[in-house]
Amino acid sequence: MDAEASPHLLSSTAQRLLRSGVHTLFGFLLGLGSTTLLGAQTTTVPSELAGWFQLAPEEPDGKTPFAVQGWVVATCGPAEASVTVDEDVVWRGEPFTAWPGVVERYPDVKGADHAGFWMQIDPTRFVVGEHQIDVSVEACGQSRAVGSATFRTTAATSSWIAWPILILVLIVLPAGVGRFLANRQLQSLTISNLGPKIGALYLVILTTIVVAPQLGQSAIAVDGGGFASLANWDGRFYIDLATSGYSPDKPTSYAFFPLYPLWLRTLSLLPIPLELIGALANIGLFLLLISLLRRLYPQADHGIAIFACLPFAFFFVATYTETLALVLGAGFVLALRRDRWALALLLGVLAGLTRITCLPLALFAIDFLRRRQWRQAVVALAAPTLGLGGWMLWLWQQTGDAMRFLTVQAEFGRTTPFHPGRLLDLLSAALTSGRWQTYWELAFLFLVLIGAASLAARGRWSAAAYSGAVALMPLYTMRLAALNRYALLAFPAWVLLGSHLGDRLFFRVFVALELLALTFLAARFGQQFWVG
Repeated sequence: MDAEASPHLLSSTAQRLLRSGVHTLFGFLLGLGSTTLLGAQTTTVPSELAGWFQLAPEEPDGKTPFAVQGWVVATCGPAEASVTVDEDVVWRGEPFTAWPGVVERYPDVKGADHAGFWMQIDPTRFVVGEHQIDVSVEACGQSRAVGSATFRTTAATSSWIAWPILILVLIVLPAGVGRFLANRQLQSLTISNLGPKIGALYLVILTTIVVAPQLGQSAIAVDGGGFASLANWDGRFYIDLATSGYSPDKPTSYAFFPLYPLWLRTLSLLPIPLELIGALANIGLFLLLISLLRRLYPQADHGIAIFACLPFAFFFVATYTETLALVLGAGFVLALRRDRWALALLLGVLAGLTRITCLPLALFAIDFLRRRQWRQAVVALAAPTLGLGGWMLWLWQQTGDAMRFLTVQAEFGRTTPFHPGRLLDLLSAALTSGRWQTYWELAFLFLVLIGAASLAARGRWSAAAYSGAVALMPLYTMRLAALNRYALLAFPAWVLLGSHLGDRLFFRVFVALELLALTFLAARFGQQFWVG
């Protein structure tokens, strides 16, 4: 019985083993098929998330903004960096700038050539005391801590101490130098073919901006064609607005005034890349500006040339608002002087729709009020204000916030209210920063203030007030960044300062130095470095 049953028992056991193996194989194949069709939901893909960061400066003073900068990469896909202060996220985004050594360490990782990031923290946004910064890298549903650091927020300098020092530095000292210059006789120098010469120069600057990225690695990764470098930083916002318009999905778009994007949208009807046609149009506008300035300031060609060759004059070529704002402003002043009030009204309204720093054009009413020329005074006061009012009305209808162009500045980290002590701390830190760009920006600020003081000493109060206002306006935002770009709009001060260089040899040497600096900075701008 047992001997006869043994083969059946073995046969039954073999059948069970066979069925079990088939079920296992079928389950494996079924699992593989579901993984292929639905995605690997129960398995994880090994990946490396890495990064590094530092504070700049390494020991923040607790009074002035400092940078959080570093790099992040992920071998599984695009990485994001996240920065928190006291566990509250203050910035999150993809890396965008080149960082030395990363691409050599991760040669096969996509995006390693622009794995760097930086953002700015204003310690005055936080209560006095110690705070912790945490940086992490996120990718493919994973997160990894990069590191931590601490900073301490300290109290600002007292307003009672700050105000006298600010008045001395920003008003009294420039006024003394300006009065000294006012006692010197202006020189007259006529330059033949000034417009064509500046036009040729600006074509060279345009070429420099376009070619520079091909000669060296760009600091920022920017999508676009071969002319994308003409519209970096703020220029990219204007290009996006020209093509896509304002949208609640892009709240930062409301920080930019509407006229220049409308101008670009009109130019986009031409079959030419928008960045290129925008830059060429700016060159054409600047030639028009030269014609207007020569009518406003006869026999001041050398002053106009000095202004056109300023080291940051590449902004007159790039797709930025400066050139359009200058043309509208100079045309507005010229129309007022010639009592063409209807044209002045139109140009002033358009200027008010171009940028907030056109609002000080209303200060040109001062001289007309002193001379009791009431019509020109009313137009001067009303026109830029009406332009700004129209923009605010549209914002109120679209967003419910007429001051949206100001409140949205929080998206850029600009939330610090004005405080004289903080401003003094900011200027003090800038003087000891050791950064050449900061020194350039401060130099532009003080040169314009000196020019404004010299204008006032010569009795040109409107031009003085306007020049001083456009230079000082950014200080109210508690930021020194782009001071040089704001200062470019102070055309009366620049032309006057340049008019002191009447000696032909000295003038040529000075312009040659300007052109060297202009070419260098244009190349840096083309490579996406922040230069103002």
